[in-house]
Amino acid sequence: MIKKKIFYILPCFNEELNLKKLLTDFYNFYKSKKFNIHIVIINDGSNDNSLKLIKKLKKKLDKKNFKIIIISHKKNLGLGESLKDGFKYCFLKGKNNDVIISMDCDNSHTVQLSFRMLMNILKNKKDIVIASRYKKNSKTKGLDNLRIFLSYGAAII
Repeated sequence: MIKKKIFYILPCFNEELNLKKLLTDFYNFYKSKKFNIHIVIINDGSNDNSLKLIKKLKKKLDKKNFKIIIISHKKNLGLGESLKDGFKYCFLKGKNNDVIISMDCDNSHTVQLSFRMLMNILKNKKDIVIASRYKKNSKTKGLDNLRIFLSYGAAII
């Protein structure tokens, strides 16, 4: 068992359609691995059933080495505030050698990719690893053409 905690920060706004797959993928991927996983979901004032679904999945998936933590904003404060609250929680509950990974809840990042990044951190004693869809030879999977176009347009602006 790896003693250090692996925190995943997942900002969430109206992700009801994606949460079940994402959290189930996390659980299924890590259930046979020897890691201490803490999924920190920041519900950023969702007005769909995201919070209700997160609570339901928490009851079902919480185990000794797989925890779902819910931080909830009453109203939408934006991605920056959600990340800030997620990091604040991890810094207060973690130790210096723990690992923090942030991902989106829209299934545009895979658990497998985050695991490869985690292994890079652990094996190579890296302080930070960043994945970018804008890096040369990178690929975008799981997004429709409109979302890809909007993402690249926003990056240019």
